Amino acid sequence: MRIEISPFAHVDLPLYAIPQAQFAQITEHVAKRLGGVAADAMRDSEELSEEFYRQLPLDQIMLAHRDNGWEPSDPRKIEDWYQRAIDTHGERLRRTSRYFKAGVTLCGRNPSFPRSPS
Repeated sequence: MRIEISPFAHVDLPLYAIPQAQFAQITEHVAKRLGGVAADAMRDSEELSEEFYRQLPLDQIMLAHRDNGWEPSDPRKIEDWYQRAIDTHGERLRRTSRYFKAGVTLCGRNPSFPRSPS
């Protein structure tokens, strides 16, 4: 999904999904454990808890692709890689990443800043 922020900037957001049958199975399992109001909230939710997210089979998480429709893509690989990098290099890496992101945001808001090629 592309969100246009200004004539000079946009943000691309990945959209992930799992098969409806898998989602229903997971929510029913969680609902049995939660009971009552919490179970109803879980059934109405569009999000999975970390515990169940980590248990999904690698080929069941699908990424929306502009031209190819839905294709298997596991976001956990990037999450795990980034966490290993932080474990190796420390919280300084996370702070540095945030500074770079803030700098990109600042440059995107000011059309006089030089832009990198897309």
